[in-house]
Amino acid sequence: MTQGPLGHSPVIDATATVNASSLGSYTEVGARTKLPEVSLGDYSYVVNDSDIAYVAIEKFTSIAASAASAGQEQRADDGATICNLFCAPARQ
Repeated sequence: MTQGPLGHSPVIDATATVNASSLGSYTEVGARTKLPEVSLGDYSYVVNDSDIAYVAIEKFTSIAASAASAGQEQRADDGATICNLFCAPARQ
């Protein structure tokens, strides 16, 4: 994360991936973080190694390093995963 003061323009680490997202003033995105289609409100930051997608994060929010995936409901819901969860017999 930066050592100096933040400003109106978001600070995004060179290793972060931010696609089709809206970042407010005084915001920061840490290293190796992925933010596809995220709205990050003013005065908020996401620290390193987070994977957050398809959500709106309000003002004054801080998200810790290595945060669990959030907002992943947009993923495809077909294939082996769904079959394994809903079609396989219960194990005892």
